[in-house]
Amino acid sequence: MVPGVPMGEEGGIPMEAGTETVLMRYYLNGEVEPTTLKQVLQKTKGVKSVDVDVTERQVKVLWSGKCRDLAQMESAAAGAGTAALLLSHAHLYAAFKPQKGANLEALEKELNAVSGVKGVLLSGTAAELHVDLQTVRIDALRGAAERAHFEAQLKSHQWVEAKVRSGDAKAVADALRRLRGVLVLEENDERLGFWALALLTKEAVDRVAEKVGAELDAIERP
Repeated sequence: MVPGVPMGEEGGIPMEAGTETVLMRYYLNGEVEPTTLKQVLQKTKGVKSVDVDVTERQVKVLWSGKCRDLAQMESAAAGAGTAALLLSHAHLYAAFKPQKGANLEALEKELNAVSGVKGVLLSGTAAELHVDLQTVRIDALRGAAERAHFEAQLKSHQWVEAKVRSGDAKAVADALRRLRGVLVLEENDERLGFWALALLTKEAVDRVAEKVGAELDAIERP
């Protein structure tokens, strides 16, 4: 939970029980096998089936329940000694700093129109966004906020851009995909962009690059 940000008990996001396919990214610690993770998730309330893709390090879960309870799967994985984080239905918490002419109704409308946003719950100028991190774009979220005269400030997640100054950019990308907290990564020649948890530090990213003999020229959080 992010202090000062709503948890989504009610409001603009449907809280009724439903069924959906949810993708997660998992991170192994060397002691937990993918089969163990699968068994743990299968025992979690609301989980109907689990398929593990060891190549992409993703888990596809057929989930039946309320979206506010999706985090139970992350907790179950953590309890088993590993990590699995929501991708296709992540809960992204943000604050929106009002500018001249700010309009909360317009903000909610604009955010709901962004591709990859499944739902929006506003509480004052704080928001819980239900998003598909594989689809949603940081510039689209910021643009939506700007059109309603707000400045978006991410709290639970961050979008990071880095440029590989030296070394193999593909090796860096592959290593970052294994780094806990990195969720979705895009490659564009020597430039990398990725969604990550807000707790992921610049030092952790730099260490990953160093281990594969590379150096990053810049790490930005636009």
